[in-house]
Amino acid sequence: MSSIIGQLRVLNGSQQGATFLLEKRSVFELGRASSSTIQIKDESVAMNHCRIYRESNSEYILYDLNSASGTKINGAPVQKTQIHDGDVLQVGQIQLKFEMVPYEEKETSDEDVEGFTLGGFTDHWSEADGCVDRSASYAGAQEATVPISSTAIPSTPSKTFRFTIVEGEDKGKSFTFNQSGTYLVGRAMDAHIKIMDIKSSRHHCTLEKVGDEFYITDGYRGKLSRNGTYLNGQKVESRTKLRPNDYIKVGFTVIKYEVL
Repeated sequence: MSSIIGQLRVLNGSQQGATFLLEKRSVFELGRASSSTIQIKDESVAMNHCRIYRESNSEYILYDLNSASGTKINGAPVQKTQIHDGDVLQVGQIQLKFEMVPYEEKETSDEDVEGFTLGGFTDHWSEADGCVDRSASYAGAQEATVPISSTAIPSTPSKTFRFTIVEGEDKGKSFTFNQSGTYLVGRAMDAHIKIMDIKSSRHHCTLEKVGDEFYITDGYRGKLSRNGTYLNGQKVESRTKLRPNDYIKVGFTVIKYEVL
């Protein structure tokens, strides 16, 4: 099936002419680090410089990751912005042109998607953290919908608060929470959003619903997560209010928050 999709083309530097097709994933990390989805090998570029979220094949949102030199679009510094066909991104001294190009969609396999297949997954932390045989029981577990603690603050009945996994092994799963209270995210069987992610802690972070607002906090009961929680590319250091279309990163897993 033919369509159009975003692409970045390097305009200068040692990688001039190189192209990066923004396909398959929902999140693309751009930087000097070898782990970057889009690696730019130039000393003027930060290890983790910026991040691009693919909302659809025609809509891309860019976030600067508090890089020292900043990120520019068409010469103007930006923190968060939608990028369009023909825009020129500048990271450090390197310029990249964003282009919409023809694309032939192909069927994807488990190896094409960031994450791990359930059949080949082994949870090496299971016995140490009290979650023995988690891999075998994960697929059949019931999702928890009642918060671990609740508050009496009412919410607007017509609103739906949804969290959708857009990147990772559990991609495509959605969770809707309408009752005020605290919800857990992590690998543990009692988590409200259970994720199959070896970089996630058992109780990685909490989502607290107060009326019509959600707040995110790293860790649980004072114990921080092993690898940190990130909101729109920024590490969550304290209780933080969520806004519609925010992205939460837990290990390899990316979760989109929506108010419908």
